[in-house]
Amino acid sequence: MIQDEKRRLENELTVMGLPGLDDPALVQVMADIVNGYPMPGERVGFFCELLNECEGARRREMYEAMRPRLFFAVPSLAACEDMIAAKAERMIRPRGMPAPLKEEPFETRAVDMVCDACAKTERFEGLTTATARLEAHKAGWGRGLEAGTVFCASCRLETMPVKVYGESFTKRMHG
Repeated sequence: MIQDEKRRLENELTVMGLPGLDDPALVQVMADIVNGYPMPGERVGFFCELLNECEGARRREMYEAMRPRLFFAVPSLAACEDMIAAKAERMIRPRGMPAPLKEEPFETRAVDMVCDACAKTERFEGLTTATARLEAHKAGWGRGLEAGTVFCASCRLETMPVKVYGESFTKRMHG
């Protein structure tokens, strides 16, 4: 460990209220922290994460120093390293991602349009009645001048008012 790293680690330990690197009580304090981890079922994972923070060359030394001071079944160093590797693999390639949802066919609604002029009938479909009517509108169907009247595309063009010299005329009536 280089001097700068050692000094930085000493400062971090001091800030956290822990004994220094040369203090023999450091290992016991760290073991007490692991033993006191609030979720007993996750203590092994917490211990392995601490091992992961230690540089690889010193990991066995840390493991051997802390193992006898822990009050739970400690897995082997190889098992801890396997857990560390598995966690790193999950972070790189997450598994268990939700699969894309299957597209279920939607029930469509149908609207039968009947022209009030020529009695032509045409069926339009959509996810809702409103979208079916929108499809009819796109095909040229529309309301007439009188309330409740509906015309197909060709009859609608014939009944549309046309402005001739500023006056409104209907083609069918004055055509």
